[in-house]
Amino acid sequence: FGRVIGGGRVTRPRPIRLQLRRPDYSMADLIRRRIVERFDEEESILFADVAKARNRSVVELTIPPEYRDDYEHFLELVMHLPIQLSSGGWEGYARRIATEMEMPTSKHSDLALIWEAMGRQVIPVVREHYASRNPSISFYAARTGMRLGDRLAVEVILRFATSANSPYQVSAVEELGRHKRILRATPTLRRLIDDDNERVRIAAYEALRTRGDKSMVTCINISGQFGLDLVTTRRGYTVYATQTIDPRIVLFGREMMVRRPIFFEAP
Repeated sequence: FGRVIGGGRVTRPRPIRLQLRRPDYSMADLIRRRIVERFDEEESILFADVAKARNRSVVELTIPPEYRDDYEHFLELVMHLPIQLSSGGWEGYARRIATEMEMPTSKHSDLALIWEAMGRQVIPVVREHYASRNPSISFYAARTGMRLGDRLAVEVILRFATSANSPYQVSAVEELGRHKRILRATPTLRRLIDDDNERVRIAAYEALRTRGDKSMVTCINISGQFGLDLVTTRRGYTVYATQTIDPRIVLFGREMMVRRPIFFEAP
């Protein structure tokens, strides 16, 4: 993947191709069916064309509408989707992933993506690990559950988002920003704008901005060149800036006045 310097706009969707190392019609069709089965469960969207086996060595993918703004996540799910299942089916596979989660050298983020790629059918297995004594397992299980639509996972992520000493606090705040329909997240994110940890404050701002919360975040377009965001907060003033993808200058404070011209120089 690449980026267009100065920005750009997609005028025509471009398919993505999976290339099989060993050309095989049966395997190409199995991959196609697994992908269609997984994303066909998404609500209100027809995914019949999400994957097509063009020939014995190429499976062509079309990014589903709900993932257009997060295509990297869609591709992660595709690459973590189990293709061939042994005895026990989906539940058996999900429980084997749970067993691997307990291994001291396991990478929980990757294992959680396998759970997520399998879809809502594994929620009962994943739910068993929300209360794990291992905070990493608890977080990634709850993250998976919330992404799959399990409301019981929300409280776990909210708890991580408000746990000042947790290494998963920022990740939990970022995750709340992904789920606009979870209204309970809004009061928590608004409080975290005033957090003592600057990384948490910025993550809360980004989450509120993604959710379209205009009560605390005012977005101003400056001549189409960059954005100026004003974030209402009771804490001290902070300046935050991004220079790639979506150039912005963000001012944290109260009753701020801004006069043009505006110059920003990275420290």
